[in-house]
Amino acid sequence: MSYNKTTVQLIRLGIPIVILVSIGTYMLFNSLIIIFVQAIKKNKRFYYRGQNMLSTAQILYRIKSNAKTLCIISLLSSVTLTSIGAAYSFYKTTEQDISRSMPFSYEFMNTNKELSEKIESVINKYNDNKLISINNLKLINAKINLPMLQKDDFEGKIISQSDYNSVIAIKNRENKIYLGDNECLLIKSGEVSNKEKYYINSKTSIKSGSSQMNFNIKKVTDQQVVSYFITTKTIIVSDKAFSDLSSKGEVINITGYLVQNPERSKELTKELSKVVPQGIYIDSYYDTYQGFYKGGAVFIFIGIFLGILFSLATGSIISFKQLMEAADDKKRYLTLRKIGMNKKEIKKSVAKQLSITFGMPLIIALCHSTAALMVFQRLMNEAIMKYCIVIMLFYICIYFIYYIATVNSYTNIVWGKE
Repeated sequence: MSYNKTTVQLIRLGIPIVILVSIGTYMLFNSLIIIFVQAIKKNKRFYYRGQNMLSTAQILYRIKSNAKTLCIISLLSSVTLTSIGAAYSFYKTTEQDISRSMPFSYEFMNTNKELSEKIESVINKYNDNKLISINNLKLINAKINLPMLQKDDFEGKIISQSDYNSVIAIKNRENKIYLGDNECLLIKSGEVSNKEKYYINSKTSIKSGSSQMNFNIKKVTDQQVVSYFITTKTIIVSDKAFSDLSSKGEVINITGYLVQNPERSKELTKELSKVVPQGIYIDSYYDTYQGFYKGGAVFIFIGIFLGILFSLATGSIISFKQLMEAADDKKRYLTLRKIGMNKKEIKKSVAKQLSITFGMPLIIALCHSTAALMVFQRLMNEAIMKYCIVIMLFYICIYFIYYIATVNSYTNIVWGKE
């Protein structure tokens, strides 16, 4: 997640926006929708067709008598959809973030041949975490000057084109890159993520030891080749440029191990930490995975808990409210039965009325939550709407079940005993 000026402004405007949305929703049910229904009554061709006169009058009555309830239901449903959508999106995007930031299951810094063989033998003991690949990478410690990012030089790592392509091939990610001697690829960090297009073709200078070279940025990517814990700023250069820079700079050797089911490698991770001597840097996918979820577990739990609680509450409130009114409407429907309306026609009339009572809060809640989740998407800097749509469809299904159950119960109440 990256923050910028717009993000801070959105956070500051949060409370005023919530207040204005609440006022606007209340005014919508108390004024605009009533005006709309009254306009429908003026359409004579529609109003006097079939049961429309009865249904329209009932709908207008229900909206007027339930305006506050419908407003509350809309706002509660908005909170429900937003909280579940945000929690579920956070859960899904966390998996993607970990995968991007941790290309290997384990990374070791400056190991020797004996230790590498010992690590490999430990991994081979675990059938659930079979070894997929081993990559030996060379990184150069360098000072990077990127005027578009910051004025002063900053510490970063340089990797060769061939090492980058070898990791990309194993991870089945994007296409391999081919760089000229004066070209480089920038692996973006949070500062770069929102300004990717501005960095392409911009210049950067790299200083390693007494060697300094200038490059044009050919491409920007978010596909890491080493974990964020080793470096957050990485530049890929051609093999020739890497050789020139490494001849006079400090080179770090990284060995990356990729295993199956790294998120379920607790015992393997524990044993490797015992095997590797102190002084050898170790970075594991499992520890990062657990750290992310422990940090976000409270947020996910609260979001899902509130979502389930409010979804049950909103459906129950509106259903019970309508069933209470059904008892009052029983005499009116008895009169309609006497003038010839059958049960099927009465159920159709009830379904039409309740579709407005259930449908309006749902539609307004979907609009509110979509706007809120789009802001959350901006804050997260992730494409989360596809996950939110899944939650919305699930919520609509729950709402529809409440609607069908209420229509059937309402019809049985007003129809009475045969």
